[in-house]
Amino acid sequence: MNETITKPNLFDVAGAADYMNIKVRQVRRMIEQRSIPVIKIGKHVRIAQSDIDEYLQVNRREMRVI
Repeated sequence: MNETITKPNLFDVAGAADYMNIKVRQVRRMIEQRSIPVIKIGKHVRIAQSDIDEYLQVNRREMRVI
């Protein structure tokens, strides 16, 4: 019964903004528009790194060659 528990990497709003290299205001807007899933712990909001990575992958645009 030796189970390994992996702890998810969670960011607060400022940490998520820093990770995505955008402003805190934009992250708050994404949360308000429900563009990105959040975890509520009491009054605190946390965003999982895996959810951020998924959001960035889904919204990725390939460069167009002219």
